[in-house]
Amino acid sequence: MSIYSLLPGDVVHLAIGDHVPSYGLFVSGFSMLIDESSLTGKSEPVMVTSQSPFLLFGTKVQDGSCTMLVTTVGMRTQRGKLMATLSEGGDDETPLQVKLNGVATIIGKIGLCFAVFTFAVFTFAVLVKGLMSLKLQEGRFWWWSADDAMEMLEFFAIAVTIVVVAVPEGLPLAVTLSLAFAMKKMMNDKALVRHLATYETMGSATTICSDKNGH
Repeated sequence: MSIYSLLPGDVVHLAIGDHVPSYGLFVSGFSMLIDESSLTGKSEPVMVTSQSPFLLFGTKVQDGSCTMLVTTVGMRTQRGKLMATLSEGGDDETPLQVKLNGVATIIGKIGLCFAVFTFAVFTFAVLVKGLMSLKLQEGRFWWWSADDAMEMLEFFAIAVTIVVVAVPEGLPLAVTLSLAFAMKKMMNDKALVRHLATYETMGSATTICSDKNGH
């Protein structure tokens, strides 16, 4: 039977060398010694009896045998919650990315304001030119001509160009290159991080706490 098919309430028999497949309670058995070093860091085996009946998922039976009552499986276990926390942290932005996104937003808004202002000034210039020509020629009405429409189209293209140029597209590339350089530097110092964005925060670490097993 696969350990992935276990449900709370199932009864499992454990013997020497078996890994505890889930969290559970000791029901009956003898001389149960559990190696919890992979989970708690304790080098000495733990005796499991009816007075201390708790069995932890991922630990190993070092001696004896017993019958265990399954209580918790899957994501409800402590290891499952830990894995869920690790998977959720992958999308967090680093402090540098947050600052650069803020700068990019401000620059984009400023560029949009300049683009609107430029288009408005050029449009006003076309209107003034049309009104001046109307004053010079009494008795005529001013209508939009093809040349005026082409000028307005050129002004709109200039405004769009200002918006496109103002948006800093090179910032994400600069961040990626910086993190890649940081990755190379940290690997030379025998430090390897799974996610590229983590190198920024790891570079500021001054103290790393771990148990005797390196967890």
